[in-house]
Amino acid sequence: MQRLPGIASLLLVLGMAAAAAAAITPHDTHAQGPPCTIHVSPATVDGTGSNDSADGLSWGRAVASVHRAADILQTLLPIYASQSSKPNLQVNAEQTRASASAAAPSSTLVVCLAAGAVHSLGGRPLVLDRRHSAEGVRVVWRSAAGTEASPAVINGGARLDKWIRCNDGVHCPGWEGVWVHFLSDIAGLPAAMTPPRQLWIGNSTRATRSFIEGGVWGMSPTKTGYTATTATALPNLAMGEMRWPRQIRNWIEPRCVINSSTTAPAANISSGSSVTITIVMEPACWQQLIARHGGLPPAPTYIENVMESTLGEGEFVANSQYLFYRPAGDFP
Repeated sequence: MQRLPGIASLLLVLGMAAAAAAAITPHDTHAQGPPCTIHVSPATVDGTGSNDSADGLSWGRAVASVHRAADILQTLLPIYASQSSKPNLQVNAEQTRASASAAAPSSTLVVCLAAGAVHSLGGRPLVLDRRHSAEGVRVVWRSAAGTEASPAVINGGARLDKWIRCNDGVHCPGWEGVWVHFLSDIAGLPAAMTPPRQLWIGNSTRATRSFIEGGVWGMSPTKTGYTATTATALPNLAMGEMRWPRQIRNWIEPRCVINSSTTAPAANISSGSSVTITIVMEPACWQQLIARHGGLPPAPTYIENVMESTLGEGEFVANSQYLFYRPAGDFP
């Protein structure tokens, strides 16, 4: 493969992401709903010098990162849970001090992110767990504007700027017009986060992850995954991920990765005769899905990250070593 300089960078999204907003308006005082408790504004947004040593309790003392906001949230929750009214608080990097004077009663703690800003995770996962919730306290993370028209963006991505054209017949044989990026060239990318689920072109265009319809083979569920009989050509499911949007519950979208996929008899694959496919899912995820569904789940709506014979325009697929992308139009 030939490594070409000057290729346009793409954005690999490993955590939460959204399309970039237009105007940056971090101090919208007309937002609907409960007022902001913790204020988050990247230092480049409003010139106030927001930083992670501030207490975050006003826009003038906004913290710069969502990680610091999560730490402050964890500190304030016990106070909100133990008092029926919102105390007058001062928080700094070393300690939390609560005074006895009280403002209006409140059981809602709101983390406000500057609207229109991109809040980068800087390569660190944002971990929210039971420590960031408390009985009797409603926790809200929202854009400071309080409207969908002015969102805040949490970006957990890393820029990809070392693209290589597939032209050596080794890493992507027959994939003319496809580009590949070594995942090892992404600094700090943990193995647990491969293969990636999202690829963004610039800040606003999401590439399509290669997929097939889940019902194509008439799959039957088993205690470990699925079996199916088919005479059609088989894609590579080794790094595939199944998805059940609104099939298990209306409000959830479970995903489970495929541990292995085997066919028997193997000699029939090239002859066009029927073969039996045995798909083994990742055990822990599969058992949780069975428990949530109350029995063996149906065939998935989609099987994503499928290594088919080719990629459509605007599609990507990845394994533990490489990410492949066929641009829709000119590239770079």
